[in-house]
Amino acid sequence: MINSLHVLEATRSTISPDLGNAGGFWVTDRPSKDHSVPFEIAAQVTGSSVSKFSKEEEKLGHLSLLGEQGKWPQVLALTGKISEVGEKILASNGKEVDFASALEFCEKAGGTLAAPRNEEENKAILGIVKQYNRYAYLGIREGETSGQFMYIDDTPLNYTKWHPYEPNGKGTEKCVEMYTDGSWNDKNCNLYRLTICEF
Repeated sequence: MINSLHVLEATRSTISPDLGNAGGFWVTDRPSKDHSVPFEIAAQVTGSSVSKFSKEEEKLGHLSLLGEQGKWPQVLALTGKISEVGEKILASNGKEVDFASALEFCEKAGGTLAAPRNEEENKAILGIVKQYNRYAYLGIREGETSGQFMYIDDTPLNYTKWHPYEPNGKGTEKCVEMYTDGSWNDKNCNLYRLTICEF
């Protein structure tokens, strides 16, 4: 697990505003009752970068950059568990939604849906899947050619972890989910699955 400074650094150029009294940013890594590491990121969805922040007392364990009189403007909030793998930060809000909603959420937070490009990244995503004990959407979709799957940035897959006899949708299951054993399955995109973002 990583601390709030890592999260701030990873997200400063994508979701955190530097708009004086107009904007705000908050992230916390205070432990929960089960000693996992929940966190929250809240920021205006502007794409502006933040160059300064105020650190409150160490014992509070959080950073804040508040708006006028401490009031939040319209914000995007991301809460859940975080982990680090390579140069990526993975985060889940613990919510289960359809593929389009999961992708939209991650993009609004300044990232995208988690998509493993090697075994190490697959294991890191699996760690979050196991924490929630829920299947999760991956940032992978079927292309125009049946059976040909690609990352959502339209680059070809350079790593796969298909469950035996998968994919088998033959053009009818356009999205990809991760099982709780780390293997992949092609699935209909309208089903609700866990949201895991990468930054």
